[in-house]
Amino acid sequence: MKLQQLHSLCAIVDAEFNISRAARALESSQPAIGKHIRALEQTLGVQLLLRSGKRITGLTEAGRAVLAPAREMLRHAANIRMATRDLAEPEGGELSIATTHTHARYMLLPSIKGFVERHPDVLIRLRQGTPQVIVGLVAQGTVDVGITTELEQLPAGLVQIPSFRMQHSVIAPVGHPLLKSRAITLRQLASYPLLAHDSQFKIGKEVMQKFSAAGLQPRFVMQALDSDVMKAYVSAGLGIAIIPKISFSPRRDSGLRSRDVSHLFTPTTTYAIFRRGVYLNKHVQEFIQSVAPQLDRKTLEDAIAQTGGGARILADAGLAPAPDGE
Repeated sequence: MKLQQLHSLCAIVDAEFNISRAARALESSQPAIGKHIRALEQTLGVQLLLRSGKRITGLTEAGRAVLAPAREMLRHAANIRMATRDLAEPEGGELSIATTHTHARYMLLPSIKGFVERHPDVLIRLRQGTPQVIVGLVAQGTVDVGITTELEQLPAGLVQIPSFRMQHSVIAPVGHPLLKSRAITLRQLASYPLLAHDSQFKIGKEVMQKFSAAGLQPRFVMQALDSDVMKAYVSAGLGIAIIPKISFSPRRDSGLRSRDVSHLFTPTTTYAIFRRGVYLNKHVQEFIQSVAPQLDRKTLEDAIAQTGGGARILADAGLAPAPDGE
């Protein structure tokens, strides 16, 4: 067996048996992946994939038996590469992070800036996307760590470790009547056109649920994926918006004003997401600790080593909030 053959098998499964998508994920070609699978089946003496004509439709019983050990072998091989790279490249190498636009633009910026200043020879690869995209990149091993809000269902083989909390505020143009209120209520928010995060994000989903539970039907004019877009549309006069407090700055956003609504909406916990059992290289550990100082190396390693997939590891009580925007 060759690791390349196991990579091809796992990529086909991860791509829901679409061989062209698997080829793109591996930056390979369909004929090459097909060749790897045939060679692996010949080596093992069993058929691993169910086929209908030229289409792959699923795994055989043997394929299902092989898949988990194949993933485990690939994980060990990746850990060996990372461990030796730590020794061979003490000051170089890469750090790959998948996160949302808001986290990349605001929460992680100081940590990334500090890391680059300390390690100018380390290349940072930053990938942005929705929480679902981030989880997929971590699961595929494309990135070292994902930073995003909690997902209700995490794929087996991943762990999410609470890192910090983000409180929320409502923003409105300067002079908006809502800003005069002493204590903002859900009913007041519902009386104005409203912009909110997409329901793929926990805060977006909670906003919808809170209004529904109160029997209110606000007029949502937009659901968006990041705070900067919402701020631009609030500035254009489309309505008011609920965003993380960290993404608002009186200095940068001079035409807007912010009011705290943490009494209406639960602070959102942000998690560091890892593949279970992955080797924690020194760059990842240092970066995560700069974001969440309470997560020392032993805490991270113990959490990552725990068995059971899709688990939320550690209690998130007592987490420090993210700082307000500057």
